[in-house]
Amino acid sequence: MQKIKALNKNEIEKHYQAFSPLEITPKIHIFPELDSTNSYAKQFLKENPLESHGSIIIAEKQNAGRGRLGRSFASNTDEGLYISFILNTDNLPVPLITPYVSLALVRSIKSIWNIDAKIKWVNDVFIGTKKIAGILTEASFSSQEKGLSQVIVGIGINIFQKESCFPVELQAIAGSIYQALLDRASVSIDSENNKSEIDEDFLQFFFASKNIFTAQLIHNVFRILTQDIHKISENIAEYKAYSNILGKEVLVLQGDKSFLAKAVDINEEGHLIIEDALGKKQEILSGEVSIRLPTQ
Repeated sequence: MQKIKALNKNEIEKHYQAFSPLEITPKIHIFPELDSTNSYAKQFLKENPLESHGSIIIAEKQNAGRGRLGRSFASNTDEGLYISFILNTDNLPVPLITPYVSLALVRSIKSIWNIDAKIKWVNDVFIGTKKIAGILTEASFSSQEKGLSQVIVGIGINIFQKESCFPVELQAIAGSIYQALLDRASVSIDSENNKSEIDEDFLQFFFASKNIFTAQLIHNVFRILTQDIHKISENIAEYKAYSNILGKEVLVLQGDKSFLAKAVDINEEGHLIIEDALGKKQEILSGEVSIRLPTQ
């Protein structure tokens, strides 16, 4: 595999400034290694409560990354992007933050790598049948204002991993941008000679693209959460177009309960609408939704 270009704050800022101007200026902090970008962001927010809005915590490697429902995961250096945003909640429709950030992510993947990713409500991003990214939104409450004051939005993206990088038990369900490119080109890596049939110029761009992708992602997240925040109908319509569960039978997991239903809609509050076998519809605000595959 070619050498992956390391993250560089100056280069990310240069690319960010080349996009259409936004009111918010990112305050970027890059670390070679952290336990969790969200955990660090919480501590950073605690120590800098008045100056944290727009702060971005990025790690080249995570040792104790966290997902929804307390799930944990680790990452190897350079293989992914692990990034957390700290944002004030003024004017932000909090239930829509995770769907909006999911949309910003798939837009970024399409823009930089021309790959059509899909969203599994509410916070997972897939390419084909493999998960390549997850989003964790956590609230921060102000003791003075006695209310929700900030949110921390963490994103973990598999970018450069080969299939063999994943544990055997995850290889059928976990993927990466790199593997998707190989699959799209219908090629396999010759591990002994490190050859592929993908265009070499594109490979050079791909392995140098981490900074421009990071800048694009930051720009898209800030744009949808600032100047496009009230374009709810348009954003949700696009979010639904990227959904990989609408119209499909899903297994809904809520606490110790589980049941089958059909995913029929996502409303303008970002909630999933499901329909049971009797035709009764239900609005799902949270909980784990799994796609029921034909082999299950």
